[in-house]
Order: sequence, then C-alpha cells, then structure tokens
Amino acid sequence: MKKIHILILALAMLGSNKSKADQYDMTLVNQKVQAVVDEGLHNINTAIDVKTLTESPEFIALKQKCLADWQEISGSVESIGNGDAGKRLVFLASSYLPAAEYMTFMEAIVGKHGADLVSDAAMKDLLFNEGQMGAFVVDNFSHARVIAALNTIKNKTVDNAFKQRIDGILDGSAKAALDEFRDGHEGLPEGNIPEVILGA
Repeated sequence: MKKIHILILALAMLGSNKSKADQYDMTLVNQKVQAVVDEGLHNINTAIDVKTLTESPEFIALKQKCLADWQEISGSVESIGNGDAGKRLVFLASSYLPAAEYMTFMEAIVGKHGADLVSDAAMKDLLFNEGQMGAFVVDNFSHARVIAALNTIKNKTVDNAFKQRIDGILDGSAKAALDEFRDGHEGLPEGNIPEVILGA
C-alpha cells in the first residue's frame, strides 16, 4: 500500500512539473512590448500615431511574434507587461490575424475578462482597436460566435456606457451607421475601414 501511495505521489509531481513546463513563456513577448513602449510609440491618439506605430520595426517585431504564437499568448494574456497599455499593443498586433483565428483569440480574451484577468478598458481595446479588426465585431454583429462573446462581456461589465455600446452593436444600429459612414467617405482615407467577414 505504501508503494502505491509513493507511486501516486510521484505521478502527481510529474504531472505538476509537466504543467509548469508547458506554460508559455511570455518573456520574448514582453521584451517586444517593452521595446515599443521605450520608443514612446504606445501613445496612440491620432491616425498618424497609428501609422507611425504600425510601421515601426519594434511593432513589426511584436506583430510577427503575436501572429506566430497567438494561441499561446491568448492563454497567458494576463502576463503581458505594461498593464493595459501592453495588452493594447498585443491586441493591435494580433488584429492582423485571419478572421477565424482572430475570433478564437477574442473568445479566449473574453474568457480571461470573465475571470477578472482582463479589465474593461483592455476589452474595449480588443473590440475597438485601431488595426485591421477595428470594425470586426460591428461587421459580424449577427454571427453567433460574435453575439455570444458580446453578451458574455455585457453580462460581466458594470460599465453602463460599455453595455450600451455593445447593445448598439447587437441590434445592428452600429453596423448601419458604419456602412453609411463608409459610403459617405468612399475614396477618402477615413472611409477606408477594413471589412473582415467571419465565415460560418
């Protein structure tokens, strides 16, 4: 019986060590985030700021890392350095993923938000970022996965303005307004808002 207990304990320790070994090391991601912050590129207030950021070698290096390791990063998002500013950079870098992968990435972050590991402010940066997916949830407001994700966020947040903004997406009014804006600014830089459609 004693031998059985020892064997069980040894197997448990092996499993625990394997779990720790399998955890994604965020060191390189955080180094790349810090490189962007050190250059002062994380202060995004205008379209020019976004262009300067996204064309910088520091951000391009972060984007390449995020696109390569997005699944692992989404599972360790609470370990991103520089608080919400760091998460904003990672979310922006990850917005260059294809639609299906981005949706899966977003769902993982929604789960982290539900576990109080991601703030409302960071969730807004995820949903309304300045990258390729800035209008993703609006353009896909009727997709079942988007609806589920938005309702999960809405049920978690206590920010009434955030809830109202989500309601505007869910009822389609945000999509109607966005399409009207696109039509009214066709051919102009401000009307060039990417429309990325999520497949069934």
